[in-house]
Amino acid sequence: MIGEIRKKDLNPVVDALPYIDQGYDEEAEAAAMALIQEECSRYRHVTSTKYDLPPLNFNKFLTELLKAEFERIQNRQPMQGLNMRRYELPGPSSTRVGDLDSWQEALQNAKAQLEQQDLRILSLELMVEYGAEAWRMYLEKAEKTRNLYRKHISSLREKVQAVHFSRKRKQTEAGDKLKQLEARWVSLVTKNYEIEKICAEIAVQNVIKRKQLEEEEEEQQQQQQTVVAES
Repeated sequence: MIGEIRKKDLNPVVDALPYIDQGYDEEAEAAAMALIQEECSRYRHVTSTKYDLPPLNFNKFLTELLKAEFERIQNRQPMQGLNMRRYELPGPSSTRVGDLDSWQEALQNAKAQLEQQDLRILSLELMVEYGAEAWRMYLEKAEKTRNLYRKHISSLREKVQAVHFSRKRKQTEAGDKLKQLEARWVSLVTKNYEIEKICAEIAVQNVIKRKQLEEEEEEQQQQQQTVVAES
């Protein structure tokens, strides 16, 4: 239940002035928890919020290739090896040795393989001639990019540190101001209490003096009546 909330079940309270606040005592914490419980008691307690979430879609990123691979693993089938046929130069089969079309097909395959090998050799020659320089330029660019990001990170850290220092300075000044205001408030409350106390004492004295005056006036009237009666 919400009424059974304990301290370990809550996240730390975010203080308004963390640089100067000294935390809160048990009485203040109990008072805050009482307010939280009173506020939570106004609303219906929800034990689960699962119905607020959409159903999980585990197949969102499951492609046909992944499905086939998972099926192969589930069936414990071996992985298909590399197709090396493109590197082979097979001639016509023994039954088609005299077939001209078979020889033309084999010749076209040989030309394609030769062209592919020429392209590979050309790529290797280009890599030997320009690869080292291209790689060096790439590393220099990567180094410059890394240094740029390092400077940017250092600048951000300095700005964050400056924000922390500024917050600490402002909160320290605010803390001193709050302490002064608190001391002034205590002084004013104390003076008001003393004034109220003196006013109450004066009021009591006024009541006593009023009674004394009334008694004196009554005594004088009685004396006057006595003198008149004797005369």
